[in-house]
Amino acid sequence: ALNMNDSGAFNNLGNCYDRLEKSTEAINAYSQAITLDENYIAAIYNRGNAYMKIAKDDFALEDLNKAIELDANFYQAYYNRGTLFKRMGKSSEAEVDLTKAKALAQQELEEKTKQ
Repeated sequence: ALNMNDSGAFNNLGNCYDRLEKSTEAINAYSQAITLDENYIAAIYNRGNAYMKIAKDDFALEDLNKAIELDANFYQAYYNRGTLFKRMGKSSEAEVDLTKAKALAQQELEEKTKQ
């Protein structure tokens, strides 16, 4: 049974729905995770991606902005927001985010190879 107070369980449930291409159900599960933990970055990011899949761009942008606000080094969120900006016709914002995503990804890779 699903623990109704476990934000991680709801995030995982959202991931399952996402893999089944059931975006609305995924969004509902991610939203429940966020209700339980408003700063749960994985659920916020995942919900933003699910919104992108169904072209709810304003909602997607809100979630990706929040994910970046919570972690300024979250290169995947910059990449997806840049992709979203490009789709929205905001090419200068897209270029800034995609450049930032590339720099952060390279930095993370360099840090991992030093270990």
